[in-house]
Amino acid sequence: AGVGEGEDDLTDECGAGAGELADEAMLTNKEMNRRTENLVTAIERMNLNFESKLDLEIEMAVTVTVTNE
Repeated sequence: AGVGEGEDDLTDECGAGAGELADEAMLTNKEMNRRTENLVTAIERMNLNFESKLDLEIEMAVTVTVTNE
């Protein structure tokens, strides 16, 4: 082995390791984005459900009020 060859191997190895970390970070980022989107969707559904229940309660309250008058 000549002078500097070991360093080249080490540089290649570090480069490959850095590449793997970058790939993993990208996957983690995509996974976090996916989870965030799922969470936003779940919150939107909860809001719609709440609004529907609220509308129903208002309707019922109006009906009771009108019936009592």
